[in-house]
Amino acid sequence: MSRVQALTTSASIKYQKPLSSTATSCRALGVQPVVEAVKVDGTTDASASGTVTLAAYSDSSCSSAASGSLTAAALSVDFVSGYASFTNVAYTGAAGTIYLGATASGGVIPVKCSDAITVGYGTTGLAFSQQPSASITAG
Repeated sequence: MSRVQALTTSASIKYQKPLSSTATSCRALGVQPVVEAVKVDGTTDASASGTVTLAAYSDSSCSSAASGSLTAAALSVDFVSGYASFTNVAYTGAAGTIYLGATASGGVIPVKCSDAITVGYGTTGLAFSQQPSASITAG
């Protein structure tokens, strides 16, 4: 059985748990995506095989690519016991809203679009936690 044929036993894919609703540009998401293959009866399809690919989109239907870039340890991951786990997923781009789209190999199952993720910038610059002394002692 080919990888695409094996995946067709699954009715859908879903994110195992909700992703973070906020993210900081250039930093790993607080909750990393885990995509689950689901049977018609709603249970995990532990026999699913195939690959899931993540991409960033600018719209809630996951049809328009986001202008920034999505990085991860790997953006395409194989199912293992019904799950495809991604690590070090980060989005680099302008502040705004993005959606992550998970696509199963062969396009047999429609893209699963995440809820909105609001991307912002982290703090920049340095701050003293204690002000330096106004005078110094030679020694």
